Amino acid sequence: MNDLVMIEDELVPVYTTGTGEKVVYGTELHKVLQVKSNYTTWIERRFNDIDAIENENYEVFSKSGINLKGGRPQIEHIIKLDTAKEMAMLERNDKGKQVRRYFISIEKKYKENQNGNNPRFLMCLQGIKFMADDLKIAESSRLFMYDSAFKEFGLPAGFLLHYEDNGNRERCCATVLLERNNCKIKVQKFNNLLLDKGFLQTKERKSSNGKMKTYKSLTDKGLLYGVNLISNKNQKETQPYYYADKFMELYNMVLE
Repeated sequence: MNDLVMIEDELVPVYTTGTGEKVVYGTELHKVLQVKSNYTTWIERRFNDIDAIENENYEVFSKSGINLKGGRPQIEHIIKLDTAKEMAMLERNDKGKQVRRYFISIEKKYKENQNGNNPRFLMCLQGIKFMADDLKIAESSRLFMYDSAFKEFGLPAGFLLHYEDNGNRERCCATVLLERNNCKIKVQKFNNLLLDKGFLQTKERKSSNGKMKTYKSLTDKGLLYGVNLISNKNQKETQPYYYADKFMELYNMVLE
């Protein structure tokens, strides 16, 4: 159960695996339940109480991530949510009841999402498509947004295509390529030329305080020479990146 993604953190952190399985870490469950006995003693007792089966109901790992089969090093357990729910119930106190109810609410929430008909999930997908089409973002960024949405709603995302950049085509921002090619022009002036020639466009978005902020985006014409990537400053903005092997062709065109 590698590559866990946290999906809930209101009481006990809950994670999802690449296949959509909901799990918790044993040490985190032990801490929230406020168990007085040490972790190793408690976890072994509880697994015996519910007849939990290793590699079926839980997995055992060392802190360094090496799978164990017993041993004395510090260990961690990744426990399936329904198993963790049974363990919480066995505490027979208010905290155990609280944690069990919390797990039940999570199971109910994500069960509603499993058929993909959750209104919030569908609205999220529609929003991603609208944003991706409107901003003309690169396929890699589009896939990243879909992958993040599926994981946020606890749905398996393994079927999604995984974009891999083979590195054969370098992409850089205009500032880097202008400097690399010894172009004697400021990036602001270059952007203005791109705007005038129709390779670039200015778009607007509403900021958190209600004011409008502008950003640059490549047009269909400009996408022949680069891609629109999601800005690392704000996911509602794009940042033009240009193909290094075609940059001077674009540069000479806009300076004609």
